[in-house]
Amino acid sequence: MTDLRNATELPRTSVRARLIELASLFLKLGAISFGGPAAHIAMIESEIVVKRQWVTRQQFLDMLGAANLIPGPSSTEMAINTGFVRAGWAGLCVAGASFIFPAAVITGVFAWAYVRFGSLPQTASVLAGIKPAVIALIAIAIWRLGKTALKGVDLVVVGMAALAAFLLGINPILILFGAGLVGMAGRQLARANATLSIPGMSSGRSISRLQLLPAAIFTTGVVAVRPSLARIGLFFLKVGAVL
Repeated sequence: MTDLRNATELPRTSVRARLIELASLFLKLGAISFGGPAAHIAMIESEIVVKRQWVTRQQFLDMLGAANLIPGPSSTEMAINTGFVRAGWAGLCVAGASFIFPAAVITGVFAWAYVRFGSLPQTASVLAGIKPAVIALIAIAIWRLGKTALKGVDLVVVGMAALAAFLLGINPILILFGAGLVGMAGRQLARANATLSIPGMSSGRSISRLQLLPAAIFTTGVVAVRPSLARIGLFFLKVGAVL
């Protein structure tokens, strides 16, 4: 993996300036990043790789690969990783909190409005307009990162195999670790033969039916029994552990 240095040895004034930059950027992204983790990652890539050049595209891919191999929402993990690389442990906390806070507030407002006023069919037209924009953001990110990740025919084959496995319904976690093992084996063979250089590779993540359950309940408004706070917390703890 590409070496990602943090900012623990920077002067205090430089760290403070970077913390302000991180807070400003991720508060903005947290407030405007609609469309789910894939779209969020596309926007983060645009900001920290293309516009600000805080990390290279290869470093971004390394961070994304690591985020895909641990539980939890990958876009939030990318924000946290960026904060750590940019300003150390303080940056990790600032970037993560700044990215989460706007969404938490907005979600709370929408949840209150739904409970107070019920479903609002007129919002369907707004959501219908957002979806094509989200797809465009994701497509742009795939194109940019794909050119960096797919450096040879062998990696293209791994990517196509991962896509085929996903379409066949194989568990995304198995696909991720399988692709990682293939990449590791390829690198070991390359070192042994001294002829090939095959970097590790990660695959995308799908949304399981379990993850869609809360959204389905919110959309339909059908809740047979109001669960306790403890049951809600336990449910989302389990979802977050395998997300």
